[in-house]
Amino acid sequence: MACATVKAKNAAFVTLLVFDTHEEKVPSEDTLFRVEMSDGEFRRTYQKEAEQLIANIQVKVPVYAIGTHETWNTWLSHDPYEMAAECKKNKIQVLGHCTDILPKRSLLDPALILDVGICAEFGNGEKIWCHWSSGALKQMLASWKTRAEREDGNSQK
Repeated sequence: MACATVKAKNAAFVTLLVFDTHEEKVPSEDTLFRVEMSDGEFRRTYQKEAEQLIANIQVKVPVYAIGTHETWNTWLSHDPYEMAAECKKNKIQVLGHCTDILPKRSLLDPALILDVGICAEFGNGEKIWCHWSSGALKQMLASWKTRAEREDGNSQK
């Protein structure tokens, strides 16, 4: 079982974004998915949490306030809605990001440099941070801005 996000689907194939690094096409008859809600329902359900996550993740956190390094990073995602859902499920809140960490190379993609720490806090006050790519952070913020502008344009029509 792999950690993947469904990027596209049709009758023949499901395109997966595996570990947020590469796409993989899987024949539809070889896949089994549990769909809890439609994309629209999912976005509506986690809209407020995603908005808060986007606001929080832009906050620059000083290195002395980021908590302990954690390798458990399944709550990180390029999609703010998915990340918000994982954070809610795991009862953590993103506090911001820190650029004063020691960067490292991704184990899955050695060309990818993980040069920013995403900081989060559990309900009990314990703070953690995980390595992430500044490029992925910029991409997330840019796609959020584009989506917001597109939705504003559609609502004005």
